[in-house]
Formats: sequence, structure tokens, C-alpha cells
Amino acid sequence: MNEIKFTRISWNRFGELCDELYQKIETYLKMTGKHIDLIIPMMREGGFVALTLSYKLNTYKVLPLHSKHVFKQDHYEILQMADFPKTYYDIPQSPLILLVDVLSFSGKSGNLAYQRVKERFPRSSILFAYILKDYTTIEFEGFEKTFSVITADDHNMLSDEDAVNQGIDKHVYLFPWQNEEEEKASILQRDYQYSN
Repeated sequence: MNEIKFTRISWNRFGELCDELYQKIETYLKMTGKHIDLIIPMMREGGFVALTLSYKLNTYKVLPLHSKHVFKQDHYEILQMADFPKTYYDIPQSPLILLVDVLSFSGKSGNLAYQRVKERFPRSSILFAYILKDYTTIEFEGFEKTFSVITADDHNMLSDEDAVNQGIDKHVYLFPWQNEEEEKASILQRDYQYSN
């Protein structure tokens, strides 16, 4: 693995990326004549993108899904941190759900989230939107459609020459709210100590 050099995304650039993601989703919705019934942010980070999209898509129906990557000896596990909360609004029997995260590092979280959403809403159709996708992300199964804005080398595995030849963004991005040490630990698959 090459040395990790982060490029921090400003809040302004984050807003622009959310606009680009929204345009892709809106184009798809207009093309298909569909509308979003429910937005599910993959917490923590997916909340930043999901709440922005909820305003742009004109919906207040947001239901968080909270999982966390935890390092266990020599591998990561994805733990469920909370159940879906109770809602006080109607959700159709066969809703179109927009699942939202900020990035797809491996694809495992997205596939796990898909399973959890289908358990709660078995007749749903699910779209998946995220800003950044690592070029090594596995294929997603079951989603009606996926949307992303940037394909990058978030694992920092490619040489500069290989990245250029494959048309892949070589930056390892830090979003405005991210902690560099936490992100470095995630990329290197090391334990990170939280304050709680």
C-alpha cells in the first residue's frame, strides 16, 4: 500500500457533490415516473448526504439505519448498532426507498443494509446513492439502481500510472466532518479508539 495522502473536501465542494448526486437521482425518477417514499441514511456519515437529499427531493420521511464497522483481531465486522425507530407517518406497502451513504469502501455495508431494509420492508424497491465509490467495491445485489459521483482509489492501492490508465481518481478524500486518524485506521484495517 502506498503512503496515504488525504485530500480534504470543503463544505462547498460537498454541497456541489450532493447536487451532482441529486441530479442523477432526479433524472432517473423523471425517466421512470417514480418518486421516493422513504430515505434511509446509513448512519453516521450517510446522514450528511441523506438529509441534504431529503430537502432536494422534498420529503421529510427519513428513517435511519445504524451500523458500525468494528475491527476484531484481524478483520472488520459490521455490527448493528440500533433497530429502526418507530415511525409516525405512513409508508406505502411497496415503497421506493432511497438508501444513502457517503461512500462505498468495499460494498459490504451496502449489501448488509439492503438485507436489513428488505427485512423491514419486504415489498420495497431500493435505490442506493453515495458520493464516492472505491474502484474495488464489489457489485451490489438487488438494488433497482445505484448512483455515485466519484470513483476513486480510496484503498490507496494503485500506482499513479495505473490510476491514470484506468481513469480512476487517485485522491483519498476526507469529507469535512471526517477525522483523519479514524479514516486512516479504517483504510489500514486497524482499531480506532472512540471517546465513548
